[in-house]
Amino acid sequence: MVLILAVTPFLLESEKTLHQQLEEIRRSNSKNPETANWEYVKDRVFEGETSVFRKLEGPILIELMDASKTDSLLVSEIILDIREILPHKEVHFFNDFIGMSFSEMVIKGFKANDSIRNFTFEKIADSRIHIRFEPSNLYRNSNNDFIQLGQGYSIQSHSAKRINDKIIRQPFMTVSIGDVYSYDEKKKYLTAGLLRQLVFLQNDSDVIGRSVFWKKEITGMDHFILDRDIFLLKKLYSDDFLTQFEAYLNAYYPWRYAYSFLHKKNMELLAVGAVSLLGIIVFLLLFSLFQIEKFKTPFLNYYVPVV
Repeated sequence: MVLILAVTPFLLESEKTLHQQLEEIRRSNSKNPETANWEYVKDRVFEGETSVFRKLEGPILIELMDASKTDSLLVSEIILDIREILPHKEVHFFNDFIGMSFSEMVIKGFKANDSIRNFTFEKIADSRIHIRFEPSNLYRNSNNDFIQLGQGYSIQSHSAKRINDKIIRQPFMTVSIGDVYSYDEKKKYLTAGLLRQLVFLQNDSDVIGRSVFWKKEITGMDHFILDRDIFLLKKLYSDDFLTQFEAYLNAYYPWRYAYSFLHKKNMELLAVGAVSLLGIIVFLLLFSLFQIEKFKTPFLNYYVPVV
């Protein structure tokens, strides 16, 4: 009886009921100031079913190509702004931090595990951001993440792709911001583009209000860096991000959903085990029931329960 009670929750709770319950919690938490920011993190950083996510593990190193003096000054100011948001993170121009360009490192034959300034070459290569400035309007590449600025100008970057439990990114970002925009406008747009290089959006579900991580594709109207965007960046790049996120899920969501979200493979094995265990219990109960009635032919005492 105890075993039956143990596996019952896996079998009786319908997916429709659970889905409705999750939607009610999500809507409620999104409106509650105490939980709205964490709900924003959950809906942007994750795809909704597993704890797979991505961030830049190495130093944030920025390379510029075809940049004007104004462009370089803008990026210098943005680097200082990012350092304020992520004070524990190394954020620099690539050449200033490494002492050479990425191309020079490749030519010199650096290997993945070679150490430079306490980081492996693999992490340095994986965390760099290469920005090319294009004065003319850009042709939109449908395979790129796209920020539409208006008047034909835009910011494009190669879309990250998820392959099984890994998110693969490309470091390239192309910026087309014409002189029709003021210095402050350019800085706002370029800041949005760079911040979006630090977060890999997997979910495009509706959230209230426009902001930098509002959608996978945004326009010049959405470049408002809100408190929730800063919260997302700080939490995502904290050393104990998953621990904090797990505490949030466990506090507000059903244990079954929280455990499945964080440990999906274990949950699947647990569910299969529960169903198998129930099958064994049912078999043993039926076997015991039929043993009560004894047949004159001994063979039937074993054959009937099996049937």
